[in-house]
Amino acid sequence: MSYAPPKLTELIKRAKDDFNAVGVRSLLIDAIAMAHAGQTNGLYEFLGWISRQIVPHLADDEILLLFCQFWGVQRKMPNKSSGQLMLTVRGDTAITVGTQWQASSGLVIECSQSKLLSSGIATVEVVAVNKGAESNVNGGVEFELISPIANIESKAVLSETGMTGGADIETISSLRARLLFRVQYPPSGGNKWDYIRWARECTGVTRAWCIPAPLYCNYVTVVFVLDEQADIVPTNDDINRVSDYINGHINPTTNQFEGKPPAAELIVKAPVLKAINPQIRLFPDTPEARADVYNSLVELLHKSQLGEKIYLSHIRAAVSNAKDVIDHQINLNADIEALSDELIVLGNVTWL
Repeated sequence: MSYAPPKLTELIKRAKDDFNAVGVRSLLIDAIAMAHAGQTNGLYEFLGWISRQIVPHLADDEILLLFCQFWGVQRKMPNKSSGQLMLTVRGDTAITVGTQWQASSGLVIECSQSKLLSSGIATVEVVAVNKGAESNVNGGVEFELISPIANIESKAVLSETGMTGGADIETISSLRARLLFRVQYPPSGGNKWDYIRWARECTGVTRAWCIPAPLYCNYVTVVFVLDEQADIVPTNDDINRVSDYINGHINPTTNQFEGKPPAAELIVKAPVLKAINPQIRLFPDTPEARADVYNSLVELLHKSQLGEKIYLSHIRAAVSNAKDVIDHQINLNADIEALSDELIVLGNVTWL
């Protein structure tokens, strides 16, 4: 049972009872009892605070960071997104590092590599100026040169892959979960938990799974997603950087090399998404109720594992337990099955 400090009212009663037990009663004694109880209450509250700091899942943010430093768990820093921009070139020219374009949303990107361009459609590597998940955008978005350049049209378009890889600083809840994972599943020289931990240490990776190879096969498969991006499916660039990290990296805390065992073959890939598209009728049917139901379903599926079945009863419960929902109808009539490499996600919700 966790430590629970006594309440101030209880401490005041204790102090008065102590004075009454020796036959001392007066208004002055009552005032002294209340002052003493107030000071004692502060000490008890401090003890209560200390009791919460000795375990990571209850500790305050500042203390949690100290726990992470002790266990060698680094908080993931914000990252810039990158992609490819397609330009229309009207004559041989050069593009230099730092050339900037801006979208109507206000997002500013810049050229990350100088390049000689010939007439026609040219592709240049670009990176967002500011870090954060907001710099992730879909392909096809138009950008415009901030400063005109001869022989290059001012308007440019992102390639189909868009801008990916941008991430905000890791949330405290995510960091806390990774610390608990590190404590509960300590390094073991390359078991499945090590691969999951290594994948989740990469920027933007929120969930990861390790599929061990069949008996006598010398390979291991890692699957991951990036829930903080509009499209949770990792791109080839995401897969390559996670693969490189798992193959080997320097631990920033110990300054020691770590990664997969040399003899194991690593396969890193994206999951196969299996979307469910429910049709739901709510009572009462309000915008707030719809939003709460949608969020409840997203939260339910976010907790699901790769290849895991989603029970119909859990889906119905997620809808029923949403705020202000009295009754509902849903077109699903069976559990949602998933193959070993499939991840069930929420698709399009139709409100009836």
